[in-house]
Amino acid sequence: MRALPQQVRLCGALVTLILTGTILPAELLADAGDDQYTVAASHYAAQRWELAVDEFAVLLRDHAEHRRTADALFFRGEALMQLRRYEEATESFHQLLRRDPDHRYARQAMFRRGEAAHLSGGGQAAADHLQAFVDHYGDDELIAYALPYLAATRLELEDRDAAVELYQQAVARFPTGPLAAEATLRLGVLLYERDKLESADEALARFDDQLAGRPLANQARYWRGMIALRQGQLDEATTHFDTALNAEPNGPWADDALLGKLRVAAAAGDGESIQALSTSFHERFPQSPLTDEALDVALRFRQSQQDYDGVVALLRPRIDRGTADDRKLDPRRFQLAMAYIASGELDNGLALLDTLSGTAEGKLLGDVLVAQAAVNASRGDHAAAIRPLTRYLAVQPNGEHAARCLAQLAVCQFKLGEEAAAIARYNALAEDYSDDPLFLPTTLELAELALRSDNPAWAKQLFERLAVATNPPRFVARGIAGQAWCACFGDDLEASALAFKRLLDEFPDDPLAAEGAMARGRVLEKLKRPEAALAMYRLVVERYPESANVVAALLRWGQVEAELGHDGPSEAAFQRILEEHGEAAEVAEARYSLAWMYLEHEQNSKAIAQFRELHQHHHTSEFWADATYRLAQEAFERQAYAEAQQLATALADAQATKDMRARALYILGQVAMSTRRWTDLEVPLAKLIEEFPESALRLPSEYWLAEAAYRRGEFDLARQRFATLAEKIDDRDDTWLGMVPLRQAQIHAQKKEWAAAEQVARTIEATYPEFTQRFEADYLIGRALAAQGKFNDARRAYEKVTSAAPDKGGRSETAAMAQWMIGESYLHQKDYDAAIRAYLRVPPLYAYPRWQAAALLQAGKCHEYRTEWQQAVELYERVEQEFPNTMFAAEVAERLEIARRHLRTAAK
Repeated sequence: MRALPQQVRLCGALVTLILTGTILPAELLADAGDDQYTVAASHYAAQRWELAVDEFAVLLRDHAEHRRTADALFFRGEALMQLRRYEEATESFHQLLRRDPDHRYARQAMFRRGEAAHLSGGGQAAADHLQAFVDHYGDDELIAYALPYLAATRLELEDRDAAVELYQQAVARFPTGPLAAEATLRLGVLLYERDKLESADEALARFDDQLAGRPLANQARYWRGMIALRQGQLDEATTHFDTALNAEPNGPWADDALLGKLRVAAAAGDGESIQALSTSFHERFPQSPLTDEALDVALRFRQSQQDYDGVVALLRPRIDRGTADDRKLDPRRFQLAMAYIASGELDNGLALLDTLSGTAEGKLLGDVLVAQAAVNASRGDHAAAIRPLTRYLAVQPNGEHAARCLAQLAVCQFKLGEEAAAIARYNALAEDYSDDPLFLPTTLELAELALRSDNPAWAKQLFERLAVATNPPRFVARGIAGQAWCACFGDDLEASALAFKRLLDEFPDDPLAAEGAMARGRVLEKLKRPEAALAMYRLVVERYPESANVVAALLRWGQVEAELGHDGPSEAAFQRILEEHGEAAEVAEARYSLAWMYLEHEQNSKAIAQFRELHQHHHTSEFWADATYRLAQEAFERQAYAEAQQLATALADAQATKDMRARALYILGQVAMSTRRWTDLEVPLAKLIEEFPESALRLPSEYWLAEAAYRRGEFDLARQRFATLAEKIDDRDDTWLGMVPLRQAQIHAQKKEWAAAEQVARTIEATYPEFTQRFEADYLIGRALAAQGKFNDARRAYEKVTSAAPDKGGRSETAAMAQWMIGESYLHQKDYDAAIRAYLRVPPLYAYPRWQAAALLQAGKCHEYRTEWQQAVELYERVEQEFPNTMFAAEVAERLEIARRHLRTAAK
């Protein structure tokens, strides 16, 4: 905004106070002094001002006592005024008034003295001279000039109150006077500057009526626009600026008016108009002294909107119009660099800053270096940040950013592991700038860095410095909290608990208080004081319900209550998380903890419900995998094999831990095994063995792969797999591993390798004495002995099976088979009586229809061999009646018919 000139000059030429015609003498005089006066006066009358000044000077020098000396002083002063030699004119008028205060031109001389003094630069002397005239000639017509002059002089002397009052007098007394326009304009501007907007507008509105057409009218329109803008009357402001522009589109105030319109657009937040007006301004007035101010208006608006791309778009043309070596553009280049950085174009910003760091000087260089450091530090390039910081301290050791550079340098060096250098920089900061606003924040940042590094001793010192009571409370609180953490990490738990207690006692309303209570609770847990820890967690929940720690406090509350066996409070705490903080990150852990609490109390359905919520709604939670595994296992146990397979597949494909994925693959194998899909079992268990060779499930998986081959009848493959497995379990005696030699013996039996089968089976009892299926081995030994014709030994092996306790296989299907085989051994020895007795023990003792029917059938055959047809018929009929659907139905029917025929024959 262009300021008004400090001097209010008259419009046009100086006012003529003495007509040139009155200066010449009425008659020619004879002495030399008169001649000299006549010559000087003739030059004055002809407006030959230089000659007049010189000739009057000769008169005053050579004829100092001449009777026209006073006139000469006055007219010489007037000529000097016309030559704008105001200081000399002031002195000439002053000499006249000292020589003859009652001179006929004394009134005019007094005015001219004040006017000349004002025009020569003002000051107190001008004010005194003009005030003297006003005091002596208050009603004179020259007051119309004197009052505006005096007002302008008072303004130059910073006496704005007096200036306003004098302008008001001038306007009131001479509303259309010769300087009315100047006085009115200056009065309006002064009132505007003093924020008396209504009075200012009222004064300037006179240019629409009394002062219409005056030369300063367009300036008045501009200022009325500025008044309306400040009042928030944007439409009215635009009207005034448009009027000024239209009246003088190329006038001296046209650029001001267009800048005013730009300010209106900025105030209205009209981005499109700002862009258009800014472009128009720079096109219409490229040489205007207001160019930078117009650019700044547009820039401030873009920055307020965080439109840094727009800032770049405004600055680039301004910079491109200049030359690379134009140092006046360096501040704009710095603005452009900062706009690049703010818009995320860090490389462009840094490139420009690097260029400026080689050309900028003074404060700008300091700003450039600080910006370079800040950007590099924000990118984590602390080494690059150190260079400009070090340079700043070298070239501007006491500059305005020295404290900031020391602080940032200490932080960067510490992060780079240069701890000794960082400590030295910090100590310099502490010595010279301990009162700087950056000192305590830097101390806190370094303390936290030191706490996380291997320098807990320095961290403790820094936190102690922060905890000094004279520091601002928020830093004292953080110092105490830091001391507590230092003690905690140093395993001084009692000291840590006391420090956290101090934090809570002295700063209960600090944002750190809730975190401190939470931390103290955890420390108290480590000190085995769960009840005290619970009090801290309850404090967080009840006193700081808006804290970010409240959900974590509820979680630990529930978990500690559960550990103490307080099921009701524990469940209530977990349920509060689910009901009141359903979107919190801790919800998953709350559900998981709740599920395990239910499991421990055998509330399985409730536990499964929580696991299901975890599976369905917390896919990214660390608890999802275990919850999914529990669901899959539960589904498998209730024989919901399709559901178990779906869950286990999802878990196996997830980004879970190795253990969880191995478990998932094993469940898939179990599902295939349980549904007798022995081929499908191969893929998941083979993958488990390949991907997780260290898993505890590897051996069971290898067993089931061997078992699958056995169940499929691929005995060679099964033999190979069981043999490999047997080598791995040679030094183990896990009970279930008895299945390996059992299956090896059974494979030998399948191959009719009876001696080998017996040999392997006999190792089981000694190696796996607690093997629950040892009866299978005994049965197999009996089979092998029988196959070798050792029937007596075989029966002893079978009897070990049948005499076993029920939970040891004594009532199993294998026991039924063993009892049946006892009968078979007697049958082979043709001891039919013993065979019948052995066979007939099967039906009442073993509820296995196949073997019950087989035993009755074989007993019937024994009666046949003894031609006891009636007994044979009775046994066959029993099979037919009680076990009609067994595999022996056809044979029984055939033998029954034969036995009945023999019985009828015998009866005849």
